[in-house]
Amino acid sequence: MPPDTLLAIALGTLLGSPVLAVAAAWAARARLRVVPGEGARVMPGLPERPALTGSAARRFDASVRRAERRAVRLLLRAHAGPRITGVDAAALSASLGVEPEISRALLEDWRGRLPCRLQVTERGRLLHDFPREAVARAVVRGWHSWPQRVALFVAAVIANLGATWWVLVGVASAAVSLTAVWQAEGEGPKVVAAILGIGLLVAIFAVAETGAWFIRALQWGTRPHMAPARRPASDERPASARTAMAKPGPSTSKSRWWDDLDLGGVDAGAEGCGLVVLLVCVAVLAAALVGGLVVVGVWARGLWRSAKRFGEPEGAVAPGDWLAQAARSSFLERWVPTNDLAVRLVRALGRMLRGRPGDDDLGRRVLTRCRPAGDTYAAVGALEVALHEGLASADALTLLAQLVARLDGDLQVTEAGDVVALLPRDAARAASAAPVPPGGSVTGRGRPEYLGDAPEKTAGVGLRERLPVNVPGLTRAQVDAASRLAGGPLVTLVGLTLALLFAPSELPVPAGELGLLALFCVLVPGTLTLAVVTRAAVAMSARHGLLRDVRRHAVAALRHALDTGAAEVDSRALAGRLAAAVAPHAPGWGDLSREVEAVWADLGLEPGGVDGAEPSRWAVAPLRTRLDAIAAAATPAATRATADPVVYDSHA
Repeated sequence: MPPDTLLAIALGTLLGSPVLAVAAAWAARARLRVVPGEGARVMPGLPERPALTGSAARRFDASVRRAERRAVRLLLRAHAGPRITGVDAAALSASLGVEPEISRALLEDWRGRLPCRLQVTERGRLLHDFPREAVARAVVRGWHSWPQRVALFVAAVIANLGATWWVLVGVASAAVSLTAVWQAEGEGPKVVAAILGIGLLVAIFAVAETGAWFIRALQWGTRPHMAPARRPASDERPASARTAMAKPGPSTSKSRWWDDLDLGGVDAGAEGCGLVVLLVCVAVLAAALVGGLVVVGVWARGLWRSAKRFGEPEGAVAPGDWLAQAARSSFLERWVPTNDLAVRLVRALGRMLRGRPGDDDLGRRVLTRCRPAGDTYAAVGALEVALHEGLASADALTLLAQLVARLDGDLQVTEAGDVVALLPRDAARAASAAPVPPGGSVTGRGRPEYLGDAPEKTAGVGLRERLPVNVPGLTRAQVDAASRLAGGPLVTLVGLTLALLFAPSELPVPAGELGLLALFCVLVPGTLTLAVVTRAAVAMSARHGLLRDVRRHAVAALRHALDTGAAEVDSRALAGRLAAAVAPHAPGWGDLSREVEAVWADLGLEPGGVDGAEPSRWAVAPLRTRLDAIAAAATPAATRATADPVVYDSHA
């Protein structure tokens, strides 16, 4: 291939990679964008799939994909009309011959990405209606479809190569430099070869860091800003104390530390100084070689950790619980992007882009809120679940239907139309007695992420200047390491491009340089896109966390009004306090009244207060009346009726 063509390819890659990365980040932000009033879309839900990890999780996902292909063919043959109606997990699992958990996970996935009409029956059955065309395209549009799985695999491979290229180059450079020192004749040439080797190692590290700096500059202005690494406990002291300790005292204000060194009268030009310098340089090169080999071992360890998914959350962990339990990254991972990091980024992005976060602890919290209803049942209302978890009423009802279906309970409806779940009392007792999982909520509701330590404290809302990463499976150090992961290949391609630019055009390009150029033309767009999209997705996840906390504060204000006997709640006052804290992290949101009022309207409150004069005041009395009716209606039926009427219709 002519050098001019290779140069055009390299320049096109250098110019097109940032554009591709920014476009991919824009697409990710557009997919994940949620504005005030839509916070219910990102509230954690009860996952349909069981809590599995490692190879068991991969086998389960593969089973769901196989069942999806068969389910599409089965449903298209069984329903000839424009809509496929009445699909429920039990009947589908029987038709496919699979476990109920697989069919429930499949329908949960379809509910999230296909147009769906959902109906809930009295016994907790979830009946789904899908457009025929949407089901026909379900396999193609699914996140687990083979083109997207191949793209994720290729991205992981590219990221793995970009994670360690500079370490491997450093090891090779140190080995070559030590060989040159060994083969050089005379003390002077040996010193020169050793110094050149050290300079080469420094240059390699500088190249990787320069590329990382450019990528961080490419993402400048991404909000919310992430929190820096936490200081050790020994350094957690007031700023005034740190400043006072940093001020120079009388003995240090006019001197430098090296001025006090006693060199023992050694002359820099004395005989033997060159030997000392040579030994020091050789020791540095040997340490770099050994250190590089250790890092390669860390990379191999990361391969094992990524295969076993060590350090990643087990099951579905809510973002608030992840912030409480996430361990800090290892020391090596903060400076060396390992294979574990590269695959972890791809998996975390995959979990984010699939839909709302899951929360394995949500079912336990709901069961602990059940109150006795006879000798064998315990009761809880959908309104109560929504009031304590911040869920939309429809999502709370779907959650209760899932629990009723799994535990063989019943659903009842009050005169006001509120749904009450009757669940086995033994299950409620077991949930109350079970130990809280690590990082799980101990308050009986979802853990807040950023807005205060307890949602009841709505009078004053405080936030950190920078927000920690609330994506399950990721920490701040890993997101920062993604920039170094992509920076090295970028600057290396710049160097290869400059070599082509100044090389004589009449000479052929060496095969080794041609192979490196082809490799880095693939590495640069892949790693750069992964790093930029990761930071954009993390920023959007932080905005989701802020909006979730706004919902938690809105329902906390209602709970406080109910507990204190207040007649009204003021949406404008609460939204103003929340907006003042959120504004620096979510510019463009403005007034949060839309989200607060969406929560209260979904729970059945009406604006106007008691006298109907002030639209920002909402009357609490109707909600209190409905809660009393739910408590009174929680009585189990003597016998289970043969009919199973629909108690909720999403299109009603």
